[in-house]
Amino acid sequence: MSNCLDATIITTLGFVDSLASTFGLTEGFLSDFYLSVRKSLAPYVQYPLGLIGLDVDYVVWLLCVLAPFIFIILLPLITFTLFYCCIFVINIVKYKHHFSEFGHQRCWRKAARLICAIMWRTLGRIWNGYEVRGLEKLPDDRRSPAMLVYYHGEVPLDCYYLMAELVLRRHDKTKSVADRFLFKIPGWRTMLDTFNVIKGTRLECEAALGEGYFLVLAPGGTREMLYSDANYEVFWGSRLGYAKIALHCKVPIYPVFTRNIREVFRFARIRPFWNWQMQLYEKFKFPFVLLYGGFPAKLTTFIGDPIHVDPGDNIEAEELNDKVQSAVRAIVDQVQPKPGKILRAISERFLKPDLPSILS
Repeated sequence: MSNCLDATIITTLGFVDSLASTFGLTEGFLSDFYLSVRKSLAPYVQYPLGLIGLDVDYVVWLLCVLAPFIFIILLPLITFTLFYCCIFVINIVKYKHHFSEFGHQRCWRKAARLICAIMWRTLGRIWNGYEVRGLEKLPDDRRSPAMLVYYHGEVPLDCYYLMAELVLRRHDKTKSVADRFLFKIPGWRTMLDTFNVIKGTRLECEAALGEGYFLVLAPGGTREMLYSDANYEVFWGSRLGYAKIALHCKVPIYPVFTRNIREVFRFARIRPFWNWQMQLYEKFKFPFVLLYGGFPAKLTTFIGDPIHVDPGDNIEAEELNDKVQSAVRAIVDQVQPKPGKILRAISERFLKPDLPSILS
């Protein structure tokens, strides 16, 4: 058993060494260090964990038993803890400005939004290697509105990462549309308001576009989140509200898709429980699902070419919706391997795949 464990440790350290060498460390540094420690401790211990009195067989068995809890509880908890960290930061910034009597509502919201955007960008870069392609296609004029329509994964981390990029790099005047159930989660309303998240009524959307905001939304919403799967079907149904708003405001629509978004988090689709969960959703409009994951899958967001709505165009909402759906499907077909595989997505985090140049 000790030989197998030693081989596993050396193999793992060799892989880490190959990554660490890109940061300037001597090749084989960790492996050589481990072997020197093993040699010096050889007269005293029979296996690496013997020094602290742990049974290797028991530890391996324990890791196998705890693996489901790690994937279902620990990793998702790390990600969702950031939401409440953002809420904590927002309240600190808010009340600091109130106590000092020099801040205004707009000022503290912008400051809190900037800090939280830095937190989300840091998480995206470190954990998911997040990057955006096609950001230069968006209007440079801060008074030019646009609508960004994206595919909705199990957890739309790509939306949070993209919002952070827009706040920090391109356009702070950005609003996004979220499902109403998010506003019912304890403590989230302050964070959603600070990040300019709205419920998506027609009046709210038209007002945002009229003020020159970028409007980020997913027509499929929670329904696409639940009913689509690793094959990445675009599941929008007959939702035409966004198309009617775009026609009324005459704004361009940018199709957006994030490669591997369904490989970061997954729902436990165990039948017949999954059918019962869908019935609960249809009745209460709240996703009663078991979520697992938080995997460090590589995420790359692709922004496609704009679909313009010109004042002279005589086009119906159904036709515009078909164009946008076709554009999103085209990006999915070009950049997303199907069906999605978690291990493949994680490997892309360290071994960069060849992505289509037409969208870069």
